[in-house]
Amino acid sequence: MKGKKIAWKDRIKDIIIIVLLITVFSLAWSLYDKQQVIEFVYNEKEQLTNDYEDLLTQYETLETDNDTLNAKLSAEKIRISEIIQELEEEKSTNRQKIRQYKNELKTLRNIMKGYISQIDSLNTLNQQLIAENLEIKSDFDESKNKLEKLSDKNEELNDKVSIASVIQAKDIYIQILNDNDKVVNKDGESVKTKKVNKVKTNFILRENPLAQNGKRWVYIRIARPGGLVLTSQDNGTFLYEEQDIAYSAKREVQYENQDLSTAIIWKNHQQLPEGEYTVDIFIDGNQIGTQTFKLK
Repeated sequence: MKGKKIAWKDRIKDIIIIVLLITVFSLAWSLYDKQQVIEFVYNEKEQLTNDYEDLLTQYETLETDNDTLNAKLSAEKIRISEIIQELEEEKSTNRQKIRQYKNELKTLRNIMKGYISQIDSLNTLNQQLIAENLEIKSDFDESKNKLEKLSDKNEELNDKVSIASVIQAKDIYIQILNDNDKVVNKDGESVKTKKVNKVKTNFILRENPLAQNGKRWVYIRIARPGGLVLTSQDNGTFLYEEQDIAYSAKREVQYENQDLSTAIIWKNHQQLPEGEYTVDIFIDGNQIGTQTFKLK
């Protein structure tokens, strides 16, 4: 009987020892597993923090001139910075939280890929627009140069037409008339100044089919030795090379694009000096002929 009691006690003792061993093993395994989880979560947090920082760096390299897209990029960068701060300040993180951060990271990466695609498209479009603008500018410059050359050519042609359309004078000769209106300078000899009552300038307006026909004024300017002009009694002027200059006498003619014989008379009312006189003829603002005579 006594032996049975001892055996039972030993069995109970063994059972207690086994239970204790199982409990200790379970606690040890639980602690080990918990430590493994803590290390896993810590490592995952570190890796996630690095991944988010890398993603932020990638976002900061994205550049575009599009204001709307820039605003979206700024919003995403702020969001990433906030997540990084959360990870750094998070003290109790579990596997579920880690999964949420990973999913958010994946979403932000996909969003960034979309932005990269948009930026590439915009850059491609900008390059196309720049190329098109350069082509348009080149075409415009070429057209402008052609237009300028054409304008210069037209201006040159207009100048030639203008010059060609000027009526010229030919067969110019001067007659000095005395008080009896008789010519006193036959054969172009010099005349005494006291005999000069009138100076008659004879000439022919040349035929010119390019000139405008109709009425126009013809002017003469008689310059005595020294260049002083013998003016008309009314001290009249006409426009020549954008200046009003005095004339000695004038006459209105009807020009019909054919040779037209014309004479203009200047009446003397002063004492004239000796020397060579010059007579210039003008029409339509152009000097068209010149002749001289001498007084003694």
